[in-house]
Amino acid sequence: MPARAVESQVYVAYANRTGTEGPYTFAGRSCLAAPDGTVPVRGGRDEALLLADADSALLAASRAGRQPVPVRPPPRAVRLSPPPPRHP
Repeated sequence: MPARAVESQVYVAYANRTGTEGPYTFAGRSCLAAPDGTVPVRGGRDEALLLADADSALLAASRAGRQPVPVRPPPRAVRLSPPPPRHP
């Protein structure tokens, strides 16, 4: 999650399920990732209430002088066969 926060220059709150259900065991590890890549709070494998502050000054500082990661346009399609005939 820290990588997504840095790329998007936002706080990312990630909530994950904990405990078990049938054969499945859930990892937990919910967190708040800051735009500078730090993780101010992270949960464990057990259920918990997590509290953290999203610092607007840290957000502004992380955005200063940085451009967001550009979104690349999709690659152009390459025709592998001739176009179908046109019908009048």
